[in-house]
Amino acid sequence: MSQILHNSGRLIALSWAFLAIQVSISDYGTDSPEPGLGWLVIGSVLLFLVHRRRSRIARGLVIVLAMTGAIGCAIASFTDASSAFLSVTFLGQALPLLTPAVRRHVQRPATDDASAPFRLSSTTSASP
Repeated sequence: MSQILHNSGRLIALSWAFLAIQVSISDYGTDSPEPGLGWLVIGSVLLFLVHRRRSRIARGLVIVLAMTGAIGCAIASFTDASSAFLSVTFLGQALPLLTPAVRRHVQRPATDDASAPFRLSSTTSASP
């Protein structure tokens, strides 16, 4: 069990590293860093939810957004060579989350105390 958590944690960290690279080299059309920082925060929160809360929805969102970015940059790479590298960074975000270790990680229920308020117990009664 701890080996799976250790491997999935490394893979999620790898996905975050590719997210940081992608945000740092993306051109958001403005001179200000706010759009890039916004995407970094959103991606970091989603990856945190995958790691800590074992969220399948957050994992799916990261995969869909990263694959959409990869496809868009791959199409643009026909005319711009830097888009090919950007496409690789998007794939680097998605592929670690598609591995069996991360898939098993999000399929197992969280057993730590931090998730206790969000779990329903079979011993609780519904009476007022």
